[in-house]
Amino acid sequence: MLPYFLIFISSVFACEIVAPEKLLLTEKKVQHSSEIIFKNCDSSSKHLFFESLNSKQIIKEIELKSFSDGTITSLSPKEIIIERLEDHLKNHPEKINLSTEKLSLTPILALKKNDRITLAKDEGKLNVLLMIDEMTGLKTIATLPIEKVEMLRIWKLNKGIRPFQVVTAQDLDEISVPAIQAQHSLSDLKDLQFYQTNKELKAGEVLKKSDLSGVTLVKAGFDTEILLENELLRIKTRGISRSHGKMGDMVEVFQPQTQKKFQGKVIDFNRIHVQL
Repeated sequence: MLPYFLIFISSVFACEIVAPEKLLLTEKKVQHSSEIIFKNCDSSSKHLFFESLNSKQIIKEIELKSFSDGTITSLSPKEIIIERLEDHLKNHPEKINLSTEKLSLTPILALKKNDRITLAKDEGKLNVLLMIDEMTGLKTIATLPIEKVEMLRIWKLNKGIRPFQVVTAQDLDEISVPAIQAQHSLSDLKDLQFYQTNKELKAGEVLKKSDLSGVTLVKAGFDTEILLENELLRIKTRGISRSHGKMGDMVEVFQPQTQKKFQGKVIDFNRIHVQL
């Protein structure tokens, strides 16, 4: 009688999972859904299923049985295909940011095996239509708001650079990224010659402002060009810098002919701009 009793007990408490044959996840991490039916499943079995759901492209019954040590006895259907809305949005040709946080969608949408996800521009409106290409034709299931993303140019190193070296344009490859990702990156090469690396940089790294330190452009006691300027005139003359200065630094400069001192901004090698 004992073996039959054990068989009866195991059948009563066997965990069975029933789900649609294809699922579209609209959130990055799904922890519950009315689309999934659990029969006699404890919390650990449910956790294992959602863990697989959030990490795999296909959930197979044989794998669930193995990972659960037999606690999960069946999955219907035997294989479930997983698609993610986030992946479809990343591959959108317009390179737009469709924030899933603003969508009024359930965490999981049930699909048939042959259904295909389509994103179509809603002409004349700042929307994209989330559609399912069913056997009977296209069906719109959601309207997604478009958020235009400002793209900025940044530069990535195509070779390694040692500390205290000047980076040139030939050392860099231009790429475009969303503005939020470019906050600390170098966005202009115009003044690159006036800076040098302050640490070792590897090929493939994005060049950041913090990777560079200013080069001394004017030196104390040395002759330098002075550009005197106001609304009416612009005069070039020579003078002696009283201190070292890097790009953008304010330094004092002495003009021997007039015996005058000026405060000016360093703008180039041995060049100081004085705004009168």
